[in-house]
Amino acid sequence: MVKQRLLIISGVTASGKTGLAVKLAKKFNGELISADSRQIYKGMDIGTGKDLPVNHKSQITISKLFNFDVGILKRVQRFLRFGRNDAFDVGILKRVQRFLRFGRNDAFDVGYYEIDSMPVWLLDVVEPDKEFSVVDWLGCFEVAVEEIYGKGKLPIVVGGTGFYIDAILNMKKNFLIKPNKLLRLILNKCSTGLIRNVYKVLDKKSFDKLNNSEKNNRHRLIRKIEIRLSKIPTETPPGRGDIDFDCLHVSLTGNRELIKKRIDKRIKKRLKQGLLGEIEGLLKKYKWSDPGMNTLAYKEFEEYFEKVGKIPMGSFDRLRMTACARGDAIERWRMDEHRYAKRQRVWFKKRKEAIIFDIGKKEYKKEIEKMVKKWLGDPSASSG
Repeated sequence: MVKQRLLIISGVTASGKTGLAVKLAKKFNGELISADSRQIYKGMDIGTGKDLPVNHKSQITISKLFNFDVGILKRVQRFLRFGRNDAFDVGILKRVQRFLRFGRNDAFDVGYYEIDSMPVWLLDVVEPDKEFSVVDWLGCFEVAVEEIYGKGKLPIVVGGTGFYIDAILNMKKNFLIKPNKLLRLILNKCSTGLIRNVYKVLDKKSFDKLNNSEKNNRHRLIRKIEIRLSKIPTETPPGRGDIDFDCLHVSLTGNRELIKKRIDKRIKKRLKQGLLGEIEGLLKKYKWSDPGMNTLAYKEFEEYFEKVGKIPMGSFDRLRMTACARGDAIERWRMDEHRYAKRQRVWFKKRKEAIIFDIGKKEYKKEIEKMVKKWLGDPSASSG
């Protein structure tokens, strides 16, 4: 089988992944696929750094995932019962495969926005109050990547969510374990401490390897319990290492002080863009316990909004108390971003196939461009 080319641009937060990906997409006739676990949420634009243009709503092309009609489902049944039917075209067969592999879900919008005239897929896929697993993301990814290949273009995955990128590169069976709705319903009513203890009892060896952030991440802990309780073995299936992709994985990093400065600058920018107003609007529809709201750049402000809501309007100290609470929330956010960058640096460093580039070096973009050109088979890449 001829492997399809797939370019991956990963790296630590604030390292300039998207800017680089857009540049490469324009040069090599590509389209972007976002691999960011926060940018999938609708209405969460500023805190996640989608950088959508003002008129972006008129530029989206949406298609529903797994939207089978009754006629197609009947043909699927006949196909399963009697074997191959020549009436099936390749497109339907691929949809059948996805349906059987990932299950039906009509709740996800799979399409693209045009940002700087460049299509960017898998933004605004689901509402912030909806669960969205890596299995769901893989299903959406397959739709997007097939659409891009259909146009004769190069798919460029860009993002810092290692779990999504790992799913593409390794396709471990635990990525195919579907969410257990009953288990999630029960565990979501439990304290984080109790959820921790459940996972510790189930798999103490793995629990002891978790860092403090992972031990306090309810959604990740519940997912780990889900996987552990599944009867499906979690090792990588034989022969499914790269899912028939010819991947070039470029990962960006930088020295700690440089990344910290870039993070701090970006935080100031997002506050000026109106992050607090965005959160205030989201709280009219969603709760802090919702999956989207319990993420970086949002969860840090829960205490701030609760405190401000309790300060009497006529209070003499209202302005001072509000400013103090806001400052504390911003500092929490800043520190969480720094810790997140540290975890990303460790994760991507462990990826053996990833080619690491230091953004502190002047010529790193030219080096990456030359590497991509050579990978795509351009003879001029080896000259000069």
